[in-house]
Amino acid sequence: MSSVRTLWKGFMRLGNVTCGVKIVGAWTEAETIHFRVLNRETRAPVKAEYIDEGTGKEVDAKTRSKATKSTRTNTCCSNPRGSIPSSRFPTTC
Repeated sequence: MSSVRTLWKGFMRLGNVTCGVKIVGAWTEAETIHFRVLNRETRAPVKAEYIDEGTGKEVDAKTRSKATKSTRTNTCCSNPRGSIPSSRFPTTC
């Protein structure tokens, strides 16, 4: 999502009251573009699933987290927010 850009900034005076005014462009969800992944041959939508390599079970969105892999040490590092406790995070990828 892009930040809102101010078109005009100034003050409006109504009698004895002065108020700051800022005019910005309108932005709605209707203006965003969402792409679906399709099968080239059948043109049917493709469903993506996240599977735990250890258990073989599907992982839901609430328990997923992003990590980076270090090529130097061959270990994974959890995201900077630390949403996964280090004791539960695998030491190698």
